[in-house]
Amino acid sequence: MKADYQFSSQTTEDNIAGLQTLTALIDAGADPLLEDNEGFNALMRSDVGTAHYYRIEARIKELVEGTPCVLATAKGCTDKEIAFAEKFKSRTAEELDAEITRLSSLLKSTAADSLKPDVRHWLRQRRNVLAQLKDAARVPQLQAALAQAVAAEDYAKAAELKSQLKQLKPEL
Repeated sequence: MKADYQFSSQTTEDNIAGLQTLTALIDAGADPLLEDNEGFNALMRSDVGTAHYYRIEARIKELVEGTPCVLATAKGCTDKEIAFAEKFKSRTAEELDAEITRLSSLLKSTAADSLKPDVRHWLRQRRNVLAQLKDAARVPQLQAALAQAVAAEDYAKAAELKSQLKQLKPEL
């Protein structure tokens, strides 16, 4: 079935349901650049100027500017990211969380669109590094809480804490 763009701006029940499905897929992390059978991607299928179009465009920008740095192995990390991690690794989880919140709000603000792409990319890299440091800072706290739960024979709490630890450090 070929797309007929003459009528794409009309809001039929099928069109609305299709947009809701596509929006849900994009929000769940689907790649909007994948092409369908006719060679169109999600951005080509949406009407310019709609909220749906801007959501897809934002997801594409997020994918293009994504950061592959993994601090535990230093895989994909730049020297700048490693130096930044060294500077912040002594901070508490609360301080890291405050900085992550600040960076996230800056990236979501309307001012983020006026930033140069390399500056916006560095903000995302910093947020990624801080999130990994925050998770690493939580591991000793969770391990101590797990030991206390086991000592108190609270196995339900211990199972929950062990699950949280597995999410942060799968090798445990």
